[in-house]
Amino acid sequence: MQILGVIWALTALFSFGFGDFMIQRATRKIGDIHALFYIGITGGVVLLPFIWRYTPSLLLNSDGIILLLVVSVITVVASLFDFEALKEGKISIINPITGLELPITVALGVFILGEWMGWLDFVLMILVFIGIALASFGGKLRHFFETNYLERGVVLAFISAITMALLNFFVGVSSEETSPLLTIWFAFLFSGIFCLIIMFFTGTIKDVGRDLKRNPKLIIAQCSLDTLGWVAFAQATTFISIAITTTISEAYIALSALLGLWVGREKLATHQKVGIAITVAGVLILSALVS
Repeated sequence: MQILGVIWALTALFSFGFGDFMIQRATRKIGDIHALFYIGITGGVVLLPFIWRYTPSLLLNSDGIILLLVVSVITVVASLFDFEALKEGKISIINPITGLELPITVALGVFILGEWMGWLDFVLMILVFIGIALASFGGKLRHFFETNYLERGVVLAFISAITMALLNFFVGVSSEETSPLLTIWFAFLFSGIFCLIIMFFTGTIKDVGRDLKRNPKLIIAQCSLDTLGWVAFAQATTFISIAITTTISEAYIALSALLGLWVGREKLATHQKVGIAITVAGVLILSALVS
């Protein structure tokens, strides 16, 4: 059954990689709240036919409801901090910092859930993290260590890394306790409704029709990919550990660097190419070992 977990984790990897590529463009065109609103509502509507049978038991399970609410609140907070960090700071600095969600998630899985692993698994996780850091930093490597870490967006990036790690962890826990599809549906619907309320009070709800008219393909793409990514991540955690699921799926950051090369025609530094190679090798070996 572990092979299914690896397949779901790899699905999350590609969905997040392409999804973030679309989300970045969407937030620049329509803003953070609107982008999160479309994603939340899409997930809430699309997943509804698959989760309705779980609702009666959920109403009788107060612990399950509390856990889903925790996941939902963290989803909103983590998403908005992530979007704002990318908006305020330089991507070459922000991405390596938000990649810290990987070791934080692994630590939560090991020390709270007791997801102990072999030394080879642990070494591969470290290699993947190093590869992700190298691949996501676009400037000269020495500049990363010279950068003033008080520049705009960096504090947001650190908060984003922590909240995303918490989100990874609680999505895994909730998927085990309730259901993967129910967890993502509830969190997405909550996010969509929250953003709808914000849009109502800020008077920007009128822009929804304009957004859909001007950027239909972009909005559909970001919603579909992000929904698939989180469903795949949640499904994977029911077959393999949260730590390994996160390690495999987190390689989407390296995929984003490749997309920048292929689609955006960006140039990759030597250390980025090395980072991508390390990440791909680490993920492939780890996936093979787990399978």
